[in-house]
Amino acid sequence: MEAYDPRYVINGSLPPHPQTYLSSSIFYDQEIQMESWISEAVIHPQGGASSAEKLPFEEGSVQLLSAATALHWFDLDTFLPEARRVLCVNGVMAVYGYLNMKPLLNDPTKAAEVDELFIKYNKVLEPHHVVSRVSLLHNRYKDVEFPFEEVNRYPDVRCTFEGKLPDIVNYVSTWSGYQNFKKVDSKGAEELLDFFRKRLYEIASACNISPEDSTTLYRDFQLILCRKTQDGPFV
Repeated sequence: MEAYDPRYVINGSLPPHPQTYLSSSIFYDQEIQMESWISEAVIHPQGGASSAEKLPFEEGSVQLLSAATALHWFDLDTFLPEARRVLCVNGVMAVYGYLNMKPLLNDPTKAAEVDELFIKYNKVLEPHHVVSRVSLLHNRYKDVEFPFEEVNRYPDVRCTFEGKLPDIVNYVSTWSGYQNFKKVDSKGAEELLDFFRKRLYEIASACNISPEDSTTLYRDFQLILCRKTQDGPFV
C-alpha cells in the first residue's frame, strides 16, 4: 500500500515497521511511554499526549485513526463523534482488541485446560474489574454503535508469535482487575498469580514445553473497520 503524505493518528499498538506503509505518522496516547520506540519505528513521527475524547486535529484532517485494545476505556458518547469529526471523507477508523494471550498447543485437551485456567483466573478478578468497561471488550464491542456509513466486523483474527510462558504470566499481571486486587489484597493477588503460573507451567509441561522454551503464542483479535463516506454528522 502506498501513502502520499497522509496523516495518521495511532493509539496503542503498532506494527514493527510501519514506515513500510506510512509516509508520516502522528502518535497520540494518554501517556507518552513509547516515544523512543516510535521514533525508531515510524518515519517522520510526531508524539504527544491527548485525551481520546478531545483529539487535537482539525476537522477532516486524518486518514486513519487506530484504537488498539483501548476503546472500552473511552467515553464513547464523546469519543465516537470526535473520531468522526477528525476523519476525512473515506477516512478509516480501525478498532481492535484482544482478551487473552495463550500458548498454541497441539493437544486439544490441554488447550481446553488453558481456557479453563483463564476462566478461573477471571472469575477471581471479576469483583475488581471495571465491569462496564471490560464487558465491552469481552462482548467484542458488539454493543457499540459506530457512527459511520460503513462498519465491517472481523471477530476472529488470530495473531501468532514467538514467546515464552512467563510472557503470559507477565501479561495477566498487567490486567486492571489484577492491579486493583493487588491494591486491596497484595498477598491474595500474589497467591492468585502464583496459582496461575504453576497451573500454566503444569499444562504446558504435558506438551513438553518448559518456561525457558521459546514457543508459539497467540492472540485472537476482534477487528472493526469503520469508514466515513460523507461529510457531517452521521444520520
